[in-house]
Amino acid sequence: VSFATITHWQFLHVFASWHKLNLMSAAELQARLQELFHSQDVGVKAAADEYLRRFVETDLAWPLSKELLSNSDPSFQFFGAQTLCKKVQRTLQGYEAAGTVDLKGIVPLIQNVLEMPTTTNPSKQQLVLALAAIVVALCTSSWTTAVSDLLTSAASNQLQPKFVWGALLA
Repeated sequence: VSFATITHWQFLHVFASWHKLNLMSAAELQARLQELFHSQDVGVKAAADEYLRRFVETDLAWPLSKELLSNSDPSFQFFGAQTLCKKVQRTLQGYEAAGTVDLKGIVPLIQNVLEMPTTTNPSKQQLVLALAAIVVALCTSSWTTAVSDLLTSAASNQLQPKFVWGALLA
């Protein structure tokens, strides 16, 4: 369908869907995740999956993914870690603009979540990949001390060495 053939009503429907995605709350995001993981209805699962795929592409995915990292539900936590990792990777590959997101500013959050005893191993893997992508992208520009900073954090027990090595070798 070309833009010229889109009717006024189709445009309003698409705009309303996009606008609703950008107004999504953490509670609504969790409801969609519940539908995806626990609904027996294939149609509900498919709709939730599509909604979540579109959500990951919005700017709202940055703050809501960070919020999900502290959730006690492992599925929510993993979705938050996976979304954060995807957002970092897509930004660094040039598919998305970072906008107001300070990639180096995400590092302390990642470090804190990696050290939380409630963080699941799959979530940790996603966060280590996000940390690795940030280090690689910024070590030659705005964070030239990235590698030494991570090694120092491991040496001073601020971050477990296995996470530092995982990030540096990813």
